Amino acid sequence: FPVATFTATAIYGGIEDMYVETRDSLGLVNPVTYFGYVKRDNISVAIQRKPDYSERGKDYRGDKFKVLAQRLKTFFEAGKKVLVYFPMVNLILDFRNYLLAYSDQKLVDSTGVYYGPLDRLEKRDAYQKFKSDRYRVMLATKAFGMGIDIPNIDIVYHFAPTGNVCDYIQEIGRAARQLQEGFASLDFFPADFSHVNRLYGISTLKRHQLVKTVDRVLQIATREGRKRNLLMNGDEFHSIFATGSEPSSDDIDNKVKTALLIIEKDFVLKLGYSPLIARPRSLFTHEYFALNSPSAIDSLGVFSKYFEPVGIDNSQVRRQPVYRADLKAVWKDNFSKYSFAQFKYELHKSDGPPLVPNWSNLRGLLAIRVELSGTTPAIMKAFSEFKYLIAEVFGSYINPSTHFSSAEFAARLLARMPKIGHRASVLSESILESAFNFCRLQKRQRNFYSWFISRIEDTDKYQIKSTAYEDFLEDMSALLDMVIGRITPVDGAICTVFVDKDDRNNILRWFLELGLLEDFGLLTYRCSGGDTPEIFVRINSFLPLQRLVDLPNEYENLILKNVYLRHRASVEMLTYLFTERAETRDFWDTVEDYFLGVLPEEVRDRLKVDFGSSVDE
Repeated sequence: FPVATFTATAIYGGIEDMYVETRDSLGLVNPVTYFGYVKRDNISVAIQRKPDYSERGKDYRGDKFKVLAQRLKTFFEAGKKVLVYFPMVNLILDFRNYLLAYSDQKLVDSTGVYYGPLDRLEKRDAYQKFKSDRYRVMLATKAFGMGIDIPNIDIVYHFAPTGNVCDYIQEIGRAARQLQEGFASLDFFPADFSHVNRLYGISTLKRHQLVKTVDRVLQIATREGRKRNLLMNGDEFHSIFATGSEPSSDDIDNKVKTALLIIEKDFVLKLGYSPLIARPRSLFTHEYFALNSPSAIDSLGVFSKYFEPVGIDNSQVRRQPVYRADLKAVWKDNFSKYSFAQFKYELHKSDGPPLVPNWSNLRGLLAIRVELSGTTPAIMKAFSEFKYLIAEVFGSYINPSTHFSSAEFAARLLARMPKIGHRASVLSESILESAFNFCRLQKRQRNFYSWFISRIEDTDKYQIKSTAYEDFLEDMSALLDMVIGRITPVDGAICTVFVDKDDRNNILRWFLELGLLEDFGLLTYRCSGGDTPEIFVRINSFLPLQRLVDLPNEYENLILKNVYLRHRASVEMLTYLFTERAETRDFWDTVEDYFLGVLPEEVRDRLKVDFGSSVDE
C-alpha cells in the first residue's frame, strides 16, 4: 500500500481535479496533504502574439520556422542556452533541415535534437553535449523531460504547445533552475493549437473503438463457447487501435488495457457494477521459432530440450520447420536470478553476448490461428458480396469536391445491404480505418504510391481520390485465398499461419485485413507467441455488452466525455494565457488559481457554450 505520493503538477479542485482522482485511485484514507508553489518568481514570460495571422493563403509552417530561426540567431548571439519544445518529431526534423539551409553554420553546429524514437546512444550524447554547453540549443519533444536536470537553461521556447497546461508549466519550469533569471518564450499564432488538437486526436480513444473492443471480446467469448473467463492479448485488437503513426506492440497493448478500463469504469458509474472486468497478466511463456533445418536445433545444446516441433513455416521459399519453445521452463531452470520480463529482454536483445548460445540462429514467429465461420463456398460468396458492396460505395464518392463522414458512409452501406443492420456504423469505421492504414503501409513500401483515401485535417471527413481502393480489396481477397488454401480436410475450417516477427509490415497487413474479415463475420483469429502480456477478462453479464454493440449510436461513455471536457478546458486555458496581454505577475497568479481549480470567468463562459452545467459540477 502507498505510504507517500508525490507529483510536480496536479490540479486541486475544479473540473480537472487530479488530487481527488489520485487519492481515490490509491485508496488513501484521510491523507496528510502538502502543497508547494507553482509560481516561479525567477521566470519571466515573453509571449509575442500574432492574433490576426491566418493560415489561408500562407505558409504557416514556413512562417513559424522563419520566426524561430531569427529568435535562435538572436539568442545564440547573446550567449543564451535555449531549450525549444516541439509537439511532434517531424517538426523537429523539418526545422533542423531549415536551419541547415538558412542559418549560420556556428548555430547549426551548436544545435542538438532529442526525441523519443531517437537511438538511445544518440539521445545520451545529445543530452551530455547540451548539459556541458557544447550544444547551446536543444530541439526536443516532451521526451526531454522526466529525469532531465540541467541547471543553466536561460530560455525555454515553445514552437507550439506540446499538450495541456500541466505540460506547459512543467516544461517552462526547466528554465533557470540555478540562474537568477530565465524566460518562457513563445511566438503565438492562433493556428498553433492545431498541433494540440491533433495530438489529442491521436492519443485519445474514440467511441467506435470502445464499441469494437466490446464486440471483439464478445466474438472471442462466442468462439470459446461463451466462456466467462477469457485470456486474450493485445494483438487480437490490433486492427481497432492501429491508427495514426505506426504503433508499437506496447502502444497497442496500452490502448487495449485503457479501453477495457474505461469501459469497466463507465459501467460502474451507470449500473453500479461492471459486466466486464479486465486485468493484465504475465508475458507469454511460449514462443515460436523457425530454424534452417531440423538439425539446427542441436546447435542449442542443452537448451534444445525446451523446443518441440509444431508445424511448417510456408512463408519462405524453402519450407522450414517450426518449433514452440517453453520459455518459462528455460527461465525457471537456468535464469531465475532475473525477473521473467528481464529474462525475455536479455534473451531477445540484439547487442551484447547472447544469453543462450546460437540464439541468433532462430527466427521468431507469430502464430495466427484462423478459423472460418462457415464452409469455404459460403465464405467466398459472402466475401464477394462485401467486396462488391464496398467498391460500389467507395466509387460513389469519387469526386474531388466530395467529402463524407463515417456516418454518411455507413448510411450508404446500410442502403445497399440492409441485413448488416445496427452493425453498419461499426463496419463503416472498420472499413475506413483499414483502408487508411492500408495506404500507409503501401506508402512505406512504395516510394511513389498515391493514397486513394485521405482524411480532411481537423475534421471527421474523408475523401476518395482514385479507384486504387480496388488494390486494397484485391489484397484482402488474396489473403483470404491464402488462408483457405492452407486449410486441409483434416483441419476442417482451421489453419495456423506463421508470420516473421521482424516483418513488421506483413504483421500489420495480417492484423489489418484479418480484423476487417472478422468484422464481416467471415472468420475469427487468435494470436500466440507475441511480445505483449496476456489480458484476463471476466464477463459477468453478456446482456449489457451485447446491447452496447447492438445500439452503438446510443452508447455514451461518461469517462470519455469527461476526458474531452478536460481537453477543451486546457485548450481554452492555454488560449487565455497566450492571448491575454498580462504581465508576468498576472500570468503566474492566473496559473496558480488554475492549479487550485479556479478558471477565469472568460474560460468558464466559453466552456458553458458546449458543456452547460457540466462545467459547474
